[in-house]
Amino acid sequence: MLEKESKRLGYDWKELTKSGRLEKIGKSLNAGGEAELFSAVGFGGLSVNTVLLRLIDMHKQDVAKEEQRKDTMAVIDRLKIHQGNQQQWRF
Repeated sequence: MLEKESKRLGYDWKELTKSGRLEKIGKSLNAGGEAELFSAVGFGGLSVNTVLLRLIDMHKQDVAKEEQRKDTMAVIDRLKIHQGNQQQWRF
């Protein structure tokens, strides 16, 4: 159910569920681990939308962190290049 709905919403299930996200969501919703989370969704204790919204939110946060990390590394590289150019012209 979860995988099908994630595809319908345009998300890759494998991307959404990496880094132990299902385990984290299960614990935050007091559903236990990953298996218990699937059981709770299957039996109607938790809605598919509740779980997917949390998965998508975690995914977006991780993507934003990675983009920020890449931007920071690009700035550091530019500073290193700039610093190297300044040292080159010193007498």
